[in-house]
Amino acid sequence: MNNGTKTGLLGMLSNWLLAVFAVALVTAPVVGLWMFSVATSDVKGRGDVHKTVNSAQNRLDWENKFANEAKAYGEEVKNIPGAKKAIKDWDAVNGKKDDSFGTLAQERQNLVSDLEGLRQQCHNNATAFNTDSGRTRVGAQFKGADQPDTLDDSACDA
Repeated sequence: MNNGTKTGLLGMLSNWLLAVFAVALVTAPVVGLWMFSVATSDVKGRGDVHKTVNSAQNRLDWENKFANEAKAYGEEVKNIPGAKKAIKDWDAVNGKKDDSFGTLAQERQNLVSDLEGLRQQCHNNATAFNTDSGRTRVGAQFKGADQPDTLDDSACDA
């Protein structure tokens, strides 16, 4: 019996060690792969950024952004003199009329607000364009060949 007991304990112990070894054998490659992915994550991250920056979609997005800002800026600069003329024309027609009800003042204020809004949008588009063009390597790199280096912000106050 003594002999059978040792064999039983040794058998249980060896089965237990075999189970631990099997678990370690299965988990070691998983842990190793995880450690490798953590160790190389910085290099992979930089590579992913490089791919994203140079992707066709990113280039098109930047070109469209610059084109849209420049187009909006151009339209606003073109419309500012018309808004100023509208105020001048309104003054010529309505300047001496009786405004007992305050409606004429409100009409003129609406024209002034339109002009101020055009100027503000013009400044916003010029600032956005110039900021991206000058400070963003990616933006400056992917700007269309027909785009200027900067937009003249002072043209918004003409």
